[in-house]
Amino acid sequence: MPARDWGIILAAGRGTRFGRPKQFRRVNGRPLLWYSLRAFNQCPAVSGWTVVTLPERVAAVRRLCRTSGIHRLVAVIAGGETRRESVARGLATLPERGRVAVHDAARPLLTPAMLAAGFAAAGRLPAAYAAPVTDTLKRANGGRIIGTVDRTGLWAVQTPQFFPLPLLRRAHAAGAEATDDCRLVELLGIRPRLIPAPGPNIKVTFPADIALVKALL
Repeated sequence: MPARDWGIILAAGRGTRFGRPKQFRRVNGRPLLWYSLRAFNQCPAVSGWTVVTLPERVAAVRRLCRTSGIHRLVAVIAGGETRRESVARGLATLPERGRVAVHDAARPLLTPAMLAAGFAAAGRLPAAYAAPVTDTLKRANGGRIIGTVDRTGLWAVQTPQFFPLPLLRRAHAAGAEATDDCRLVELLGIRPRLIPAPGPNIKVTFPADIALVKALL
């Protein structure tokens, strides 16, 4: 059987900066998580995916998937204390071979086309959607500017991120902590490919972000 493409949707954050778990904040009548579920569900390139969520929300997410007609679901499982642990738990539900797209449920503007194009662009390499930094960056201390950062060559990395499953498992086995999976792969001496984001791919972080997401969905 040929190797297939899979997904992990991360929805296990506590939403410290948002004030509550943002993945369950309703936007246009749907939980934020639903929009990522829909994108994976409508992408034929993905054979199946696992949702990693808060332990107390596992039953609710399973119910959401069932009532929303979500199919090809591999599992809904409880996440860990850190992002890395949550991804590792998701990896444990997937086959040994193939590729995986890791996506944050806090980015609801994901589309099926982005998933398919991302897998195609990645090929056999690790890769991630990203956007070049356009703002002027300042280094600060105590609320005062202490320097300007040269933004040349700087990119804001997003999700989904794409990996051969054996490689991502090896990166996680090293035990390092990181804010994204590309960093774990970098620590193995491998340079992931950047895929220019085709449009807005906002990560909801603060309550004020909801209005912008509503306008773009």
